Amino acid sequence: MQICKSVETVDIDEPTSPDKAIPCDSEALYYGIGMKADPAAARRCAAREAERADANEVPFGGNSLLMMMYANGVGVKRDLNRAIALACQLDGADAEMDGRVQHLARLRAEGWTGNNFSVCDDATSGLLAGICEAHASRIENIRRKQTITALSKDWSAPQKAALARLQTASATYANAVADNEVDLSGTLRAALQIDATDAVNKTFQNDLHQLVNGKLKKFSIPQLAQSDAILNTTYQKVMHTKDFSYGTVKQSGIRDTQRAWLAYRDAFTTFVAEAFPDRSADDIKGALTVERTAALREFLP
Repeated sequence: MQICKSVETVDIDEPTSPDKAIPCDSEALYYGIGMKADPAAARRCAAREAERADANEVPFGGNSLLMMMYANGVGVKRDLNRAIALACQLDGADAEMDGRVQHLARLRAEGWTGNNFSVCDDATSGLLAGICEAHASRIENIRRKQTITALSKDWSAPQKAALARLQTASATYANAVADNEVDLSGTLRAALQIDATDAVNKTFQNDLHQLVNGKLKKFSIPQLAQSDAILNTTYQKVMHTKDFSYGTVKQSGIRDTQRAWLAYRDAFTTFVAEAFPDRSADDIKGALTVERTAALREFLP
């Protein structure tokens, strides 16, 4: 590519790091994942990663992270020529590689001064899409964990223990959804699985927040019974659909996920009894039942 030829003489070598023996995570350092962002440390870490054999294959590390730093002017002086030279070294699908180099060349021509250029901007392959989804999920999971930690910081030890048990059941259900209720036939399967897991985790956080703050929709005993009947009818329709067709999703997998959901629902009910006995468990059971019914309806013909 002509653009790459124009930057062949650009020096992309980084200063030698004195702390080579210390493990580091340039992605976490750059984005502030689970720690305070430290661009200077991220640069040193990425420079060390760039010396590895897979330096051009890791989207959020090594030369790829250095490319983003020089493009965005974060932790280093902005240098789009250097960013382009680094982009030309990376491995990946031809279309996304060409698109990324052309993208950076446009930014250079425009005199761009932003700070949000990402290796994911020009993704075309299912592989990179999955990696980018995992990156976004990693950031979001930290935020969710921080939110739940803040929500429960003043709880008693028994309440926190009950929450830990509930989180285990929630994670089991989320994994079951990703494993059994996502069509894995396409190249975006990894991204779709991560998205499915994130959706369950996001709903869990919202339900927990609503419960703790007394904002859940109220369910009377008749309303809960009606919701449960609708769920059972929907589930039976899905399980008895002839010639069921939803990619790689099988009715047996939906059955396994339903069992995981029942355990999750029961765990939430137990959590209410143990941690918030003054609240009605029927309200969270009703909310979870409505949510699961909506998920099952996706499989109806």
